Amino acid sequence: MISLSKGQTPGWIRDHGPEETAKYEAAPEGSKPRIWHREDIIAALKLETGSKCMYCESFVEAVSYLTVEHIMPKSRFPELALAWDNLGLCCPRCNTNKGSYWTDDANLLVLNPFTDNVDEHIQFIGPMVVSKHESKRAENTIRKLRLAARDDLFIARARRIQELDTYLLRWLREPRKLYKELYAEDIFGMISRESEYSGALRAYAETRGFAFSSVPAPSSDAMPEAE
Repeated sequence: MISLSKGQTPGWIRDHGPEETAKYEAAPEGSKPRIWHREDIIAALKLETGSKCMYCESFVEAVSYLTVEHIMPKSRFPELALAWDNLGLCCPRCNTNKGSYWTDDANLLVLNPFTDNVDEHIQFIGPMVVSKHESKRAENTIRKLRLAARDDLFIARARRIQELDTYLLRWLREPRKLYKELYAEDIFGMISRESEYSGALRAYAETRGFAFSSVPAPSSDAMPEAE
């Protein structure tokens, strides 16, 4: 998980959000329309997350499908079914694990990568993800989403770290300035925010002495407005 920036509200939500939300609230249970499942909405969410799960950072479309995440569950907050700040993109595993979880205890809320500084709560030690500064929110987020309990995630992060380490070693051992800069470009690409498991990869690169502070965070202002 890494911190994300929220983009502009899609035009369809601006124009039809209140009306469509009212229809959703009025519909009986079991037949409520999936008003958020539109190509323009999903496209805008992909821009925000880099087509990754907002929680585990997995690319899933090649092997599964992305789901629209309601940060505050629509079962408890139906009035927020189309609220742009309440929508994100996640993988089926994280969506299922989180379910309709919500609590009024602010210390136990699942971290919201759009509003929380994730780096203040979560840290990566190699492929392992742990809480930082004894953050109760991080502990509960890791527990609810099973970010540390899924073997598939651990193995996937470990493989990417192993691949990255090959480039880091070349960069470390290269005495020639021009070649070292070329290796650095490759590494920046591997740990960019758009890369899978970038949180774990950046943390590992730092342990090898590779500074990634120059990797810019995506600006919501730079995102094209979704119509």
